[in-house]
Amino acid sequence: EFRRVLFRSGAVRERRVELQRAAARHRLLDLQRRVVEDVRVAGIAFRASLDCEDRLATQLLPRLRARRTTAEQAYAAGQTDLTPLLLAEGDLRAAEAKAVQFRQQAATALFQLRRAMGGPEPEALEGRS
Repeated sequence: EFRRVLFRSGAVRERRVELQRAAARHRLLDLQRRVVEDVRVAGIAFRASLDCEDRLATQLLPRLRARRTTAEQAYAAGQTDLTPLLLAEGDLRAAEAKAVQFRQQAATALFQLRRAMGGPEPEALEGRS
């Protein structure tokens, strides 16, 4: 029995290679799972940034511009002092700065999504960059 094991050195090598292959398959599966998770997270972050930017541009900014216009007209007509106009202007500028921040976050998230995917962005996202 000992001689058979001793002279079957090829079997030991085969077993080692088999174990190395199994370990490599395990590493590959782990990497594939990580790639999928990275793409999902980056896609969610990108969509969230776009949604925030869109809501700010379509809902908040128009209201703040209208508020500033109203405050400006009231001040010009002598109905109020300068304080409401300055407050409306400050709020508008803060929201515009936030819009720039959301655009920057969207650009960063798009870069991370492209990187996670390992290539150019999908055609569905090209119009939003």
